[in-house]
Amino acid sequence: MQDRAVDLIDEWTEAQARVIELLADLSPEHAELLVPACPDWTVRDLFSHMVGLGVDVVAGDEPDDHNSAWTDKQVAQRRDHDIPTLVAEWLSVTAPLQDWMLTHGTRPLGDVIIHE
Repeated sequence: MQDRAVDLIDEWTEAQARVIELLADLSPEHAELLVPACPDWTVRDLFSHMVGLGVDVVAGDEPDDHNSAWTDKQVAQRRDHDIPTLVAEWLSVTAPLQDWMLTHGTRPLGDVIIHE
């Protein structure tokens, strides 16, 4: 079971790297484009949610249903953050989130894969 969790955490880490690579050269204008799969969110809003999920989970704030109030809070808290700031915040919780997944399960993997 432990080996499977490590494999899934490795997949999350690889997905995180792919997302960061996709965003590396994104212009501020493109960061404000709406995401077709999440039409209420811009690219930056969606990334704010991805970052916020990791921050919240590590802090012990993870509702069972990942409801809209929870995800909207993640976006609102990062409303004025640019992409480089969001990347830095996500990287700052990488190791704690990997540790959390080892103990609590790899649910965050599903979210990063869905939004990648």
